[in-house]
Formats: sequence, structure tokens, C-alpha cells
Amino acid sequence: MNGTQTQRWYPSERPMDVFGRGRANVVGFPANFARATLTQPQITWADEVTARLNHICALSPGWDGYRGRSTRFDVAEFAISLLRRVCKPHTPAPVIIPLPSGGLQIEWHHDEAQIELTIRAPYNVEVWTADPHADPDGQEVHLTTDFTSILPIIHKLG
Repeated sequence: MNGTQTQRWYPSERPMDVFGRGRANVVGFPANFARATLTQPQITWADEVTARLNHICALSPGWDGYRGRSTRFDVAEFAISLLRRVCKPHTPAPVIIPLPSGGLQIEWHHDEAQIELTIRAPYNVEVWTADPHADPDGQEVHLTTDFTSILPIIHKLG
């Protein structure tokens, strides 16, 4: 063989251990390897929020009995993207209300924190937050791309 020797892998004679390591069933595969799998955390609020946004986006113009505009898809898409970035997997689902202007109001009112996000358009968000124990009147800010300031109060929710 011209001075080189080919190494081949064969199934191990060892039995599998409780982690599935030990015996390879394929020639050419190392006999001792562990299989890694990927999982995604269960986001408890996602299904409820998605269903609510789908319902809101399906409302016809005049849904409020007056001249209420339909919620634009880009506003709903921005809302779900924002929630994925600022909420933890076990944050309670917010209340989501369509606005006659075509925007969305997203609210949480709990003993530990109160927060309202008024999304008029993507990257155009009015935020009102209050800590019922320290600042019951709350404060209002306008946010566009940096939502870091609302993380602590949202994380108090769960």
C-alpha cells in the first residue's frame, strides 16, 4: 500500500451506555461519540399573542363602528418582534387592543408592574410604565430602536 495504511472504524464490541454512547453502527464513524440535540424554550405567551394579532389584523375597516382603520401587518409584525426581544419565555401574555388609527396598544397590569406600549408604526412607540409601590403615576417615554429601558419592568412580570 505504498507505505500508507488506511484506518477504518468498525462497530465497538462495547454495549451502549445510558447516554447512547459506546457502540457505533456505521463503518467509518468513531465508536465513542455522544449525540447532541437542540431544543427551543417554550414561550408560554407566543400562541395567545399570535392568535390575538391574527384576529386583530383580520378586522375590517370601521371595526369600531366608526372609521377605525385595520391594523397594518407591519405594525403587528413589529409588535411580535418587539415582544420576542423584551419578554422572557414565561412572561404573562399581554392584553392587546387595536387602535382606531391602525396601531396597537399592548398592556400588562400586575401588582408588581404596569406597562403600556402604544405602537403607532414600526419604531414609533410610546411607553408608559409604573411601579405601583414606588411610582404609581408612572412615566411616559417615546422609543424608536432602543427598548433597553423597559426590560427591568417587563422582567418583573415573570
